[in-house]
Formats: sequence, structure tokens, C-alpha cells
Amino acid sequence: MCNAVGNLYAASLAYKSALRDPSAPWRESTKASET
Repeated sequence: MCNAVGNLYAASLAYKSALRDPSAPWRESTKASET
């Protein structure tokens, strides 16, 4: 696997797990910007 693809895949997994984590540090600012 290409290194860039591996990094992208790892970042995607981290992003998805962060989306499921309500205590993620960026949740507050994301909610504020959505409204």
C-alpha cells in the first residue's frame, strides 16, 4: 500500500471515531459553527 493512501486511511478512521466520540475537543466549536 502506498504510504499516502495508508495515511489517508488512518486519518479517515480517526475522523470517523472522533465523530462518534461526543467528548472530542472540537465538538463544541463544530456545533457552534453548524448553527
